[in-house]
Amino acid sequence: ARDVHFQLEPLGALDAAARKVQPGPRCGLLFVGDCKSCSAVQDSYFQRQGVRCLPAASLALIGSSNPPLNGGVLLGTAKLMLRLYTRAATLAAGADAECRAMGRDQHLITAAGSELQQDATLARVSPVCLLPNDASVQAAAANLGINNDIRGMFRLDEERGVVVSVPLDAPVAILHQFDRRKALVQFLKRDH
Repeated sequence: ARDVHFQLEPLGALDAAARKVQPGPRCGLLFVGDCKSCSAVQDSYFQRQGVRCLPAASLALIGSSNPPLNGGVLLGTAKLMLRLYTRAATLAAGADAECRAMGRDQHLITAAGSELQQDATLARVSPVCLLPNDASVQAAAANLGINNDIRGMFRLDEERGVVVSVPLDAPVAILHQFDRRKALVQFLKRDH
């Protein structure tokens, strides 16, 4: 993908982080929050595109209090991945062609994931989990989009050639949306 960079083995890192976040039943789908402390209604990109592209029922499920799910980095069982993408495809079929292009399909995955997250049957046996996009909580994955204030949370470790979570002093396994940060792109090109 154009905006995902692996610094460490990604599957093990996500699985370990998921076990910390969801100590009960194993996560059937694991998403990373889009941001540390935002909501879809506060996000200008979501307001421009997501609101226009999603039905009212989907917007209601995404809500305004929690960070929206980000479909750029996720881990799940084959069965739930199939359900997720089938639902996203169904939403896409009912949306304008413009809503299926230029990364706006992200909103369709967010909506489909939010629907699965609300499924009470799944919650008991194979829940949809949300890994906080917070470098002080986990270093498995970081969404670095422009809607995130990352000052003081990450450090470019010149010696090891990796991006490190400052609070955890650990390399971040998966960098998502790194391409939105010029200094980060230059660092990764130079050292990797």
